[in-house]
Formats: sequence, C-alpha cells, structure tokens
Amino acid sequence: MGKYCFGVDVGGTTVKLGLFNTNGDLLEKWEIPTVTEDNGKAILPDCAKSMRRSQVDGPGQFSVRGDIVDIYAPDMRQPARVEYWDDEIDSISSFDLLTQRRDSALEKIYLSPAREVLFGDTAETAEALRAAIKKARGRHRTALEKATEADLAQLDSGLMPEAMDKYYGLRYPEPATLLDHLDTPLFILDEVGGIRDAQKATEFRRSEELTGLLEEGVLCPGLDVLYQTMDDLAAAAQKQSTLLCENFLRGMNEFKLKDLINAEAFAAPNWNGDLVSLREDLDPLIAQVSIRNRRYAC
Repeated sequence: MGKYCFGVDVGGTTVKLGLFNTNGDLLEKWEIPTVTEDNGKAILPDCAKSMRRSQVDGPGQFSVRGDIVDIYAPDMRQPARVEYWDDEIDSISSFDLLTQRRDSALEKIYLSPAREVLFGDTAETAEALRAAIKKARGRHRTALEKATEADLAQLDSGLMPEAMDKYYGLRYPEPATLLDHLDTPLFILDEVGGIRDAQKATEFRRSEELTGLLEEGVLCPGLDVLYQTMDDLAAAAQKQSTLLCENFLRGMNEFKLKDLINAEAFAAPNWNGDLVSLREDLDPLIAQVSIRNRRYAC
C-alpha cells in the first residue's frame, strides 16, 4: 500500500482537510465544522475523528470522511464510494484500493452484513451479554462471566470484538434456517444415511476444536452450540412437505413417515452444480416417463 499524508486548513467556520500521495496529488478532500468553544480544544480531536479511518484497505471495512463514505462489503467485487450533498446521496461510484481514485459510476449498491451475528451497537451488545449472565446460575454463570470478560471490556470502550459468532446461541435462541424463508417448499433429502454420517464426521471434527476453546475459557457450556444437528434437520423436515429418498427404511429412524412410495431409481453421474449437465441427464428420463404415461392413457 502506498504512503499518504493529510493537509489541514483551519478556518473560522470550517476545517478543510485533504488526502495527498507522496507526489503531492490531491486524492480526496472533505471538511468539518470548526468548533471554537473552549479556545478550540475540540478542533484537533474532531480532525482526528474525521480521519480515524482514512481509507478502506479490504473487504468488510468502511471509512467516513466528511461527506464521503467508502464501503467494501464482504460480497462486493469492488469497494464503493458514496458522496453526500447535505443529507442526500450525490453520487455512487467504485474506486481502486491502491490509488483510492474513483472508477466508474454505479446506480446502486447492495450492503450485506459484515458479521454473521448482529447485536446492534456496542452498548446494546454489552447489555445483551450482561442480561444473559444475569439469567445464568452457579458454575454456569461463573464460566460465562470469564468467557465474556475480555469482550465486555472492549464493548465498554466502544469497540466491537471480532469473534462475536460464539454468542450465536445468545443472540438467536431459535435460529432460523433457509427453509424459514421459503414459501411452501418441497424439502428433498437424498440418502439420509449419508447425510447423517457427514453430520457425525463434522461434529467429531468440531468437538475437538470446541474442547480446546472450553478448556481455555474462551467458550463455556451454553456458548458451544454453533451448528445444528441431525435432530434439528428432522424437526425442520416435519414442518415441510418432505421427500426422503433412501434405499432402506432403517436409515430413516428420526423421521415420522406418512406414506411409502416405491420408485424406480436411475444412477447418474455427479453434476457438481452444472445445470446443463444435469439437464442432459434428466431429459431422456423425462421423455421415457412421458412416453409411458401416454401408453397408460391410451
């Protein structure tokens, strides 16, 4: 990353600031009101505050400089620069991370959350964690106090800790799944036994990591539920129209079956997300079914 410097011009009503490269080229400029009370003691802190995030260096970051807001959401291909005129957006454009110069104009941008677990601001987050601690009892409360001590210190100083995903269970007592956002979906589970085996293998790998974090006091009982299990999958399936595809009935003990359908199965190669390949494999089968149905109709 290149080197940059700031220029500051303190006026009676506004403080004008500029961001320059080492060649003296003006890259960006902005201004803030001049607070003259108390012999201008707030001028330097206000300047520092306006420059505290002078530029965006990578995904998941944003910076605010006067009327300019730079944003680089995790799913953006390029960062975006939003320039305001008073309280209205004047322009939106992409910009280059290296030169910090604007590129092409944008009509709109989509901002996704930079974190998976969202509490709110630091004060709201600290309040939520302390509320959870108050509800705990005995050894669980002691362990929870130890696990949250460092994070609460950061929150009280106005900083948001990085690893907030460990509070997933506190923030979302009843986690939502993709199925909760679909209208009357048909839920298809193919080879339930294979799904179960994969879940057990994942649980085994995660358990070793969680055990270490529990021993270090980073986590405590109650904060170690970070993913859903086969039981959760079965519960979700009972609420949907679900089709279970399995060779043997004994592989579906978790599910309450309403009906059994014997169907002829065809082995097909893995399509690995390539819809064209999947269509090429399915079209002949669909044609066979259509011909068979026409025969029955006759």
